[in-house]
Amino acid sequence: MALDPKKKRLVEDDEFVKVNVRIDPPQPGKTGAFSARKHRYYTPSGLEGGFGSCTPRIQYLIDKIAEIAEETGDVVPYAFVDRDGNRWSVDAGCLDAIGPSFQKLVTFEKRGGYIIGLIPGSKFPSRKSPQVSDLADDIADIANDVSLPPTERKALIAARIGQGKFRKRVLALWNGRCAVTGCSLVAVIRASHLLPWRAATNEERLDPENGLPLVATLDALFDAGLISFDPDGVLLANRAMASHSGLLEENMRLSRNPTARMQAFLAKHRAANGFPQ
Repeated sequence: MALDPKKKRLVEDDEFVKVNVRIDPPQPGKTGAFSARKHRYYTPSGLEGGFGSCTPRIQYLIDKIAEIAEETGDVVPYAFVDRDGNRWSVDAGCLDAIGPSFQKLVTFEKRGGYIIGLIPGSKFPSRKSPQVSDLADDIADIANDVSLPPTERKALIAARIGQGKFRKRVLALWNGRCAVTGCSLVAVIRASHLLPWRAATNEERLDPENGLPLVATLDALFDAGLISFDPDGVLLANRAMASHSGLLEENMRLSRNPTARMQAFLAKHRAANGFPQ
């Protein structure tokens, strides 16, 4: 990133996360909720004056943030590439309108003081993912398991929601990048368990070799059993993905060969989801 000394904000860089959402271009002569040009990164104090809560473009922004949040696991990137390959960033005025200074619908994920993501808060009118209830059940099971020491319960709960030491260790194994795309925007990378949570022991749940750091789209596909990886790390896709080819690129694979232990976990993932061994 480079700093524009006159405007005191970051100017365009190439860290655009891919999301499977379509953004409609604004009508001719009108400003939209998302900008297709001048992708600058702002500090909260550098935003351009929030405005009314009921304008059509604010409502459009809210709807799209809810849609993206379902895919990315709640953190919505400030700048991204939509499913049609178009680059967008959130309009600064709209960003201010829904942010902490005005409607307080989102908080900001920041890096170096600059806004790189939006996190919907308790007031945000978003929809629940079908996986939410499973997550809540698993966390409740851990919290109620009195046979586990408190420190282990805490570590397991953090691992279940993709946070804590498990996530840090998984990211460290892959140099802080998505294992497939190489994306280094940590806010949108999730630590995916290779062996499904409910099929793993507590030791395996915390084992970083039972994890892959994947951007949200790949994480969701992997968790749903729609993709997997062969022993050499080549991505395998379920037949159902043929009608959703825009989600994947040709010849995708892990950026390095999996270890023997990872291969063992991946073999179980392939078997559970009908992929060839």
